[in-house]
Amino acid sequence: MSSVNRLDTAHLDKIVRDLKAIDFDGYLCLNLFNEPMADDSLYGAMAKLREALPKATLWFNSNGDYLNRETLERLAAAGLSRLVVTLHVAKNKTYDDLQQLTRYSQLSARTGLTLTFENYRPGRKIVAKATYKGISVVVKSADHGTNGENRAGLMTDIPVDAERSAPCDRPFNEFTISWNGDVYPCCQFFAGAAEHDPFIVGNISDVDTLYDLYAARLMASFRTDLFTYGAKKSPCSSCVEYDVHGGDEDVEARTETARRLNLGAKVREAV
Repeated sequence: MSSVNRLDTAHLDKIVRDLKAIDFDGYLCLNLFNEPMADDSLYGAMAKLREALPKATLWFNSNGDYLNRETLERLAAAGLSRLVVTLHVAKNKTYDDLQQLTRYSQLSARTGLTLTFENYRPGRKIVAKATYKGISVVVKSADHGTNGENRAGLMTDIPVDAERSAPCDRPFNEFTISWNGDVYPCCQFFAGAAEHDPFIVGNISDVDTLYDLYAARLMASFRTDLFTYGAKKSPCSSCVEYDVHGGDEDVEARTETARRLNLGAKVREAV
């Protein structure tokens, strides 16, 4: 079993304080590269966030191993808004639709959830949904071996057909804090990986507010580089997650905005 690392209470308190100060009403995800339900501290932290941020959408991703009727009830009581369950393929096994559908049945029996299937792409992806006491539940299964994300270049076995040219809005829409307080440009970076250390924006313990890091030069550099269509810098150049699927109109709009803001010069200045 890997080690258990918890977000420091002081870090959580700072996050709560700064988000409460702006009456935060966005999405707050409670996981990164971990299984949040493996530690009971999840429920207390969630309740604290819910009390301070009544308008926020609290959610997280889970592999479903700890999900049952009792834990589902605890999540509802703590104020969870959304739960995304990913049913991963067993270790050393290949993706198989029938095997994965069996796991959906097992999850339904274990939790009492009535799942409604909404998306089925044979051999690629299955998506089902349910609701429970205000929690929107999404259950996903996918062949990550052929359609997975390479985590900012760390997963070298994930195929990359071509260098990325599409924009990405993650650095605009996300603020990613790891368990130790380090902040990264997006959730694809892995805390503790030496290859990703150069992309640490800073640590929340070293600034007065979270917004000092949100407006940091490194964050600005990533946003500038990823706003338009065209070749991207490493590690984004090999990222296979395509968040933006714009047509000609989107290309023209982003190009014109970049021209008006002189973004090309700012990229060179920020790096």
